Formats: sequence, structure tokens, C-alpha cells
Amino acid sequence: MKIEVIMKREMVLILSIVILPSVLACCIGQNPLELEGTTWNLISCVNENGLVSVLPNSKITARFQDGRVSGSAGCNSYLGTYHISGNTITIGPLSSTRMFCGEPEGLMEQEGNYLAALESAAHYKITGSTLEMINADGMQILTFTAAAEEKG
Repeated sequence: MKIEVIMKREMVLILSIVILPSVLACCIGQNPLELEGTTWNLISCVNENGLVSVLPNSKITARFQDGRVSGSAGCNSYLGTYHISGNTITIGPLSSTRMFCGEPEGLMEQEGNYLAALESAAHYKITGSTLEMINADGMQILTFTAAAEEKG
């Protein structure tokens, strides 16, 4: 009986020695994405119908760095400030250029919805390469994915 217990302990030790380095090796260099320093591409935004996908042939981006957020709102560039405390975020005020873009249809409305939602973000969560922004009511209002060159 004692021999079996000793053999089981040795087996666990041997497996730990063999498996642990393999697990660690696969994870080295794969740091989780962070809000700051990552370029985020918008995939969905809240509007009067709820959370909807970004219009085809439009691209909205966000980059958070050193207390400043900037990117493309689809037609116009924007810039603003943000503050983080834990997973709480305060964004704004935001300013943007004032160009008009007629294509694709609905782009300017989408841009307005995006900028308003971004300023109303109260919390954020990053899971894998997905960033979710949540408002003060706990409703998900924006969903981003990390730009291709930054996905781990």
C-alpha cells in the first residue's frame, strides 16, 4: 500500500515536470491584449435598435494611448481624452473633423451613434482579442476586435 502511494506521488511529480514546461512554453510571448496601445476595430455599435453590426464598407477604429483616444469614426477622425480606474473608464469630451460622407448609406448616422456611445462608456472588458464597452446601466454598447497585426 505504501509503495503504491509513493509511486503515485512520483508519477504526479514526473508528469508535473514534463507537462508544466510545455504549458508555459505555449504561453510565452502571448501577453493578453491591453486597452492601451492596441488598435481596435469596431464590429458592433448600439443604436435605436440595440447592438448592430458596423455597416459594410465602413471602418471605425479606436486607439487608447497615454490618456488620449483617437481613431476614425467612419468618415471623420476623432480625438479625446480618457481616464481608467480598474475596468471603469471615462471618455471625453471628443472632438472630430466635420466632413460629410454619403457612402455607404447611413454612415453619418452610424458615426454619430458611435461617438455618442463611446462618450457614454462607463466600463470595459477585454476577452481574448475582443473589447466590449458597457454603459452605466450595464448595457453593452460597443464591441471591438483587435486589429489583425495585434491579435495574439
